[in-house]
Amino acid sequence: MTVRMALAPSGSPEWLADAARRGGATITGPEEADALVWGTPTGADELRALLAGAPRVRWVQLPWAGVEDFAGLAADGRTWTCAKGLFAEPVAELALTLTLAALRRIGSYARAGRWTGQAGANLAGARVTVLGGGAVTAALERLLRPFAVELTVVRNRPDPFPGAHAVVGRDGLAAALAGATWWSSRSR
Repeated sequence: MTVRMALAPSGSPEWLADAARRGGATITGPEEADALVWGTPTGADELRALLAGAPRVRWVQLPWAGVEDFAGLAADGRTWTCAKGLFAEPVAELALTLTLAALRRIGSYARAGRWTGQAGANLAGARVTVLGGGAVTAALERLLRPFAVELTVVRNRPDPFPGAHAVVGRDGLAAALAGATWWSSRSR
């Protein structure tokens, strides 16, 4: 069975249509579609209005992880999916790259016109605090293993986190940051 899929709003990235076609979907207008991919992280009211005129749509795909603005729409009997975890590896790689660059003061070295001597800090053996305990943190923990860091994860519910030396709730944030060589947060 071929899925009839709509892409909205107009101007959505062409790679979404390409991915849908590669997956076997036929691209149609919303009124004939069984599924809809909403190609922008904004516009919940516009999406609500579009779905009101698209009664055949049974599945809505949001191609990113942050779906808070759309949470109120999800109780409409349709299946709603998002891309949670899809970008975990590249985001974790970027976090590690920027951490190493910051610890080694790569910006200062890049601007220097001559050798300035050694500066910066090592990541190896450092105390690292990460705010949030989702897929990005899991990917980052794997990347940090060769550095033998002491990893503390701060999360809403201080449930165990694989690879972490300590997991604390929000009330432990200040203590977790105190003395940390490096800390990371999705929100900063």
